Amino acid sequence: MKSYTQHFNTKSTPQTQPIPGQSMVQNRSGGFGFELSSWGQFDRFLILGTEGGTYHASEAVMTKENAVNTVKCIQEDGVRAVARIVEVSDKALAPKNDPAIFALALATTFGNVETKTAAYAAITKVCRIGTHLFQFCEAIKAMRGWSSGLRNGVSKFYESRSADKLAMQIIKYQQREGWSHFDVLRLAHPSIKDPVGNGILRYAARKEVENLHPLIATFEALKGERDEKKVIKAILEQKLPRECIPTEHLNSKKVWDALLQDMGVGAMVRNLGKMTSIGLIDSNFSEAAKLVVSKLSSAEAIKGSRIHPIAILTAMKIYVNGHGMKGSLSWNAVGAVSEALDRAFYTSFGNVEPTGKNFLIGLDVSGSMGCASIAGSPLRSCEVTAAMSMVVARTEANHEIMGFCERITNLGITPSMSLMEVTSRVVKNNFGATDVAEAIEYATTKNLPIDVFSIWTDNETYSGTQHVVQALKKHREKSGRNAKVIFCATSASNISLADPKDPGMLDIAGFSADVPQVISSFARS
Repeated sequence: MKSYTQHFNTKSTPQTQPIPGQSMVQNRSGGFGFELSSWGQFDRFLILGTEGGTYHASEAVMTKENAVNTVKCIQEDGVRAVARIVEVSDKALAPKNDPAIFALALATTFGNVETKTAAYAAITKVCRIGTHLFQFCEAIKAMRGWSSGLRNGVSKFYESRSADKLAMQIIKYQQREGWSHFDVLRLAHPSIKDPVGNGILRYAARKEVENLHPLIATFEALKGERDEKKVIKAILEQKLPRECIPTEHLNSKKVWDALLQDMGVGAMVRNLGKMTSIGLIDSNFSEAAKLVVSKLSSAEAIKGSRIHPIAILTAMKIYVNGHGMKGSLSWNAVGAVSEALDRAFYTSFGNVEPTGKNFLIGLDVSGSMGCASIAGSPLRSCEVTAAMSMVVARTEANHEIMGFCERITNLGITPSMSLMEVTSRVVKNNFGATDVAEAIEYATTKNLPIDVFSIWTDNETYSGTQHVVQALKKHREKSGRNAKVIFCATSASNISLADPKDPGMLDIAGFSADVPQVISSFARS
């Protein structure tokens, strides 16, 4: 009889086989999991995107699969799809807006009349700046032609803004993705009755304008301007951003000091390397460093900037490393700024109340987690999950952090460590095959009274002798606790390890500011 149960066992089934009686599908690494719903995969795509692909699938393959799934959702319930696109974009749930823009273009192409109407109305909500609009137009170019509905939707980008805000859009976002405002206006034909707004459109359309808007007049006057004092005066009086400053002045400490005064958090963290390389931020005691630290220490400023936590983590990695992702720019990081970025990462999540539950935080450190990046950033999946897990660890006093691949490993991570030290620990321990059940089996073997397993993984598990749901059932039986499992996915695949029939298992996508609160709420439920 033993020979039979070795091959057919509902309590311990190799992950390369489906659990008998369960509806499961094979993942890209050969293991089996539960198929995520079309809407679940749609969410993952909007939040995580497919840029860079994964260890097991190229960007092209991932993008095609998710595009097909997105179209399926649009054709099933297009208005619902558009509403979710707007929500993900508007609430900054994703590190990048690109997937939402692409999905909105798909909705205008494959949706029915009602869906297209909703999509046209959503253009201004998803495409909030010129760069977004140009990306949207490029996506449209690859899929369809221009209709009156599309023209009206795009026109609202220009028509709905005040003159001052419209002027800033025109001069700040001049050209991206091979598109300019001139190209868009030629296709959309927006109309503004107000003479000032109309003059701005005429300027963008490269037509004669008698009285330029003051912001545009200043921008034009600065072209070729050699007097640094005049440039600085224009920056301080008109609050001009870096994009409007002549290139020859962008190596000046005084010019950057003027730019920094009114610079938003998002732009500031992107330009920390530049400001340090030219000597504006040269020590913990410099006025510029103090201003940067002050802005990064303001919860209100971080919340108001809509900056995504991953953008802060990306900026921190680049800044601490002392060189950019491209080009030859280099610098010596200033300690106070590095520490402020570390604190700002936690600040971006707001206040999360501890649950008092016992948490085991399981970090997937298998080889695939070290090969894939998040949203095209320089951050590896294992680095992001390690940083995110620290938010949970700093909230929940009763926790243990373990890494897993085909075996369990103590990473030696503590909440008092800096994020750079934490991410370095997981990179150094990044190896091996994937067995997500190992984290739960470890707790069972050690008789740990775990209430919540917080598992961060790409879901490409395959090497274990039992499935996660089987390991969880054993832990519940042995510990006498109705333990819960929260899986935080790192890629836009269609595989979930959460049994849809088990209310104690949750699948989460992404790393937005609300994820810790979702984890806390589910742990309490």
